[in-house]
Amino acid sequence: MNITHKVTLILLFFQINNLYSQEFIISKTDHVAYEVRDLNKVGDFFLNIFKFKEIKIDNPSLRWFDIGDGFEIHLGENKEANHKKIKANHFAVTVNNLEIFMEYLKTNDIYFESWDSKKLQYNIRPHDNALQIYLTDPEGNWIEVNQRQ
Repeated sequence: MNITHKVTLILLFFQINNLYSQEFIISKTDHVAYEVRDLNKVGDFFLNIFKFKEIKIDNPSLRWFDIGDGFEIHLGENKEANHKKIKANHFAVTVNNLEIFMEYLKTNDIYFESWDSKKLQYNIRPHDNALQIYLTDPEGNWIEVNQRQ
C-alpha cells in the first residue's frame, strides 16, 4: 500500500470517527402535551383567557395552541383522565406586566395565588427575583405566569 492510500485511509478513519462522536444540540423547545377530560372547556380557556392562537389540526380529539416563541400546548381529550394536580407540575408563561395581567384575571373572575398560596397575590421568586403567580385551567392543571425583572 502506497503512502497516498495510507493517508486516504487515515483521513477516512478520522472522518468516520468524527461523524460518530459529534454531540447533538437541542435547537428549541417545541411543546407540552397533556390530557384533559373536557377538551372544549380547557381549550376555550386557553383561547379566551390567555388569547393563545389555536393551530388548526384535523383531529377532533386534539386541540393545539401556539403560545409564542415557537412553543405550543397540545391538549388531548381523554374522558378518563384523572391526573394528580400539584402546583410543582406546571407550565409557565412570561408577561411584560404582571400587575396588569392580575387585574385582567380579577375582572374575568379567575382565581390566582402566590407560590405559598396567598390568595390574589404574587410572590418574588428567590433565585432570580421574577414576580410570579399561579392559576389553574378549568380541570385544575397548574399554570405559572411570571414577569422577569
